[in-house]
Amino acid sequence: MLWQLFYFGEAALMWRECARRNIHHIHAHHANVASDVALLASHLGGEGWSWSFTMHGPTEFFDVQEHGLARKVRLARFVVCISEYARSQLMGMVDRPEWDKLRVVHCGVDLSRFELADRSTVDRTPEVLNVGRIVSVKGQALLIEAVAELEKRGIEVRMVIVGDGPQLPDLRSHAERLGVASRVTFAGAVGQEEIHEHYERADVFAMPSFAEGLPVVLLEAMATGLPVVASRITGIPELVEEGVTGLLVVPGRVDDLADALRRVLAASPERRQAMGRAGRERVAKEFDLGRTAEQLLELFAEMVPNASGAPPGGGG
Repeated sequence: MLWQLFYFGEAALMWRECARRNIHHIHAHHANVASDVALLASHLGGEGWSWSFTMHGPTEFFDVQEHGLARKVRLARFVVCISEYARSQLMGMVDRPEWDKLRVVHCGVDLSRFELADRSTVDRTPEVLNVGRIVSVKGQALLIEAVAELEKRGIEVRMVIVGDGPQLPDLRSHAERLGVASRVTFAGAVGQEEIHEHYERADVFAMPSFAEGLPVVLLEAMATGLPVVASRITGIPELVEEGVTGLLVVPGRVDDLADALRRVLAASPERRQAMGRAGRERVAKEFDLGRTAEQLLELFAEMVPNASGAPPGGGG
């Protein structure tokens, strides 16, 4: 209850600041407490005010009642869903008349910041890359088990895990228990320049997550021409085309993950490059930041027609 009072105070401050700036539509980037504040602020504004939010997931889907997703959809002017999967989950929570306000606009990356790397002359132990928070839901423990499984099959591979988080000590211990600590590098949290070097040096990007929205790191990896292996969950199949830009695996299955990594690494350099190029083309076609920004502008122009003019009451 105390936190609710804080959020109400934030909403009052937002309403006052928006009124001062002549703003009458508020968009929240997440469906969590940020959208609670946006909803309250627009309600305080009264007639002529509206609000909307972006549905990422998957966290909010873990407790739809706590986050009040159905109620938020009903009260919002529209909802930006980052994937068809996210849209379908909201469709199941509300009545048919609400479906039209659920619009899909993918996350995007700035392609000018990611060059297509040349991996045709690499002569070393193949390197598998993972980037993300070190938490259980990201499935990095499965990657370490996959390295151990590949070693049993006589396949030499190195694993680089970039990121930090509360599960890092456990992950290090897991690698030691399985006898593959020498094959797994924990790079920790890195800056933007260094992350580019990791993308360019790797041979395949792996993301065996158990829950995701639409991972930006997966977009970044594909933008550099990396073939990818990822879990067949949530919005990921909307990005990764099986056998074309990478391989999709059953979540939680280390045998399936090891098989997919083996298949990609056993492919010829030309085949891996072809998958990488197809991945970049996929990102350029549907996940380019400039394109997605234009889609958002078009959506706001459609759903908030007075955003650049004067709404009822003389506001902007």
